[in-house]
Amino acid sequence: MAVFLLFSNEESAIEMLGGWLFLAIAISVCSIAYAVSRSQGDEKHESITLDDHRKILGALFITFGVIKFLAAIYFSVVSDDMTGSDFMYILAGSILYGVAGYSMIYTTPWSFKLCIPLSAVSLIFIPLGTVLGLYYFWFYIRHVQSLRS
Repeated sequence: MAVFLLFSNEESAIEMLGGWLFLAIAISVCSIAYAVSRSQGDEKHESITLDDHRKILGALFITFGVIKFLAAIYFSVVSDDMTGSDFMYILAGSILYGVAGYSMIYTTPWSFKLCIPLSAVSLIFIPLGTVLGLYYFWFYIRHVQSLRS
């Protein structure tokens, strides 16, 4: 909220939030494109491996957390209906998505225990959360199948 005090009016603060939201989406798209192009250009890999999907999912979880956080700030500025407890609830969810993304990127042993419920919850956030949840469940099924074989 202190950042908004730097601006003379609410419209410039809202425009700044829109820019940050666009930047978060652009970074996630660029990181996915980089991972896909890197794995396609490598001669020993003909397709994207499960490890590449894990890293992409980690970046998407972090990006989804950032988007939720920026949306919470946006709605707290624009809407008078958002209370402090609503903001803290969304902030806690944003932090959980960031931690889940970190755990996917760095392959922590507890990453699946955190990502499965978050993916189930993200299914209700149409369209980005739904895509994230379905992608994670596809990855999880493939990961379990690869461990069995």
